[in-house]
Amino acid sequence: MLFSALLFSAVAATPAASKTARWEIIADPMLCYLHSINRGPDEQDFVVEVKPLGQEISLVLVEASGLPKKEATAVLRSESSGESIQAKFYPSSQSMLFDNSVRVSAGQIKFLQNTNNVEVSLAGKTRHKISLEGFTKGLAAIDNCTSDILKRIGYIPNQPTPTPPGGFVEKVPREWINNDDFSHGPVRDGGGGKALIGWIVGRDGRVRNCTTLAFEGNARLGVESCKLLTRRAKYNPRTDASGSAIEEFSYRWMVYRP
Repeated sequence: MLFSALLFSAVAATPAASKTARWEIIADPMLCYLHSINRGPDEQDFVVEVKPLGQEISLVLVEASGLPKKEATAVLRSESSGESIQAKFYPSSQSMLFDNSVRVSAGQIKFLQNTNNVEVSLAGKTRHKISLEGFTKGLAAIDNCTSDILKRIGYIPNQPTPTPPGGFVEKVPREWINNDDFSHGPVRDGGGGKALIGWIVGRDGRVRNCTTLAFEGNARLGVESCKLLTRRAKYNPRTDASGSAIEEFSYRWMVYRP
């Protein structure tokens, strides 16, 4: 993991849940959540959000209040050892990647795993107490959840990207998929609907393993969207700490209204 993020906002997930120790695993089609249960009366409700192949985890404080309106220093202090780490808090108006987030480096995640209770201070005054008892076991359980998502799309690590039928036709992002693509053919004939598609961005930046993860209404929308994305999309691949390209899981809801 390159960094993790502590997100201070509400989160919604579909309740396909299982329990492990003081944690509840909640899975939806594209993300996995680890919900803290059996909290004490003064402990903050929070959720750990994890994306398959993600380079970060997110600790989401539910219904947190009194957050700074601008960038601030965040201090995470272990109540047992008194040790602390510092990070930066980014409010939603200044962070395009995360809303109201404290970004924590990969090395600092071990700090979270080695303590039971952490106090989060923002700008020296806002405090939230979170309990991390059994956190390491919880993370192991959520790894199983993300593995299940990757199995659904047939993911095998570091496979070459196959050439799609008709070959690659690289376009700028705004032209990867648009409503005009569905003005004729099987999607139009199937009527309106929406589909959640998930895919792998390979180390070459190309799309593979594009799969419909969920849909409502038009069953062809996800299939045809995947065909277009696989042919047209080319990303700048993510890199690890050494600068080497790595694979990434991505997803998107597609909506078609004839």
